[in-house]
Amino acid sequence: DLLNDLFCCIFLGGTVFFALTTRKTMPMNYVIAVVLIGLAGLFAFIDICLQRKHFKGKKVKKNVLVPPAKEQAKEPEGEKPKEEAKPPETEADKAKKAEKPKEAEKPKEAEKPKDKGKGGKK
Repeated sequence: DLLNDLFCCIFLGGTVFFALTTRKTMPMNYVIAVVLIGLAGLFAFIDICLQRKHFKGKKVKKNVLVPPAKEQAKEPEGEKPKEEAKPPETEADKAKKAEKPKEAEKPKEAEKPKDKGKGGKK
């Protein structure tokens, strides 16, 4: 945000300078536009000053990006926790799984509506 205000202030100041140097005669609307551009540049400069005061109180923390020591790690990286054993499937569970795909196919065929009113050549 600080850099945005800095470039905005420089750009608007340059615009005012260019606007004043290129025209020899200036109508009232032109003068008002140049004054408003200068005012926008002034507001950007004031914002820079206010942000600079805000950043003065901040101190950079040291060693923020340093990884933790390897001694603190309790679990070795290579080992993974063991998964719980699954109970064996019964014959009733196997029969239910076998029936599900057959039932799932029937509604799919019945759900496909035919679009008679849409599309086609006229």
